[in-house]
Amino acid sequence: MYCVPLHTEANDSVAPLQRAGCDPVMAPLVRDAFELYATGEWPLHRLQQEMSRRGLRTRNGLSLSRANIARLLKNKAYVGVVRWGEVEHPGIHEPLVSSALFEKVQGVLALHNKSAPRVTKHEHYLR
Repeated sequence: MYCVPLHTEANDSVAPLQRAGCDPVMAPLVRDAFELYATGEWPLHRLQQEMSRRGLRTRNGLSLSRANIARLLKNKAYVGVVRWGEVEHPGIHEPLVSSALFEKVQGVLALHNKSAPRVTKHEHYLR
């Protein structure tokens, strides 16, 4: 994730974007990934190639995989929600994308999801 809450009392004088730990280079690219995917015209593999071409990288400098792009698009931390266990809380960091854009991306992800339940011919005897 490119925005990690790093809030402490010592950081109160720091600008909110820096206090949240946002990478000033990668954060706009993450926002672009959300905006491109929300159009519905970009399948994950093409979005992965485009974001790699634009310079979206992991902390180690590697290109993000298609699975990492999908995980990034599903991450609620980018709309300002932090998860602790099974409970979600509003974060102290500035949201990177709007909740409307995030919900639109979730809708596109649901439309593009072609996975079907796995059907087996015979039920396994240990189940």
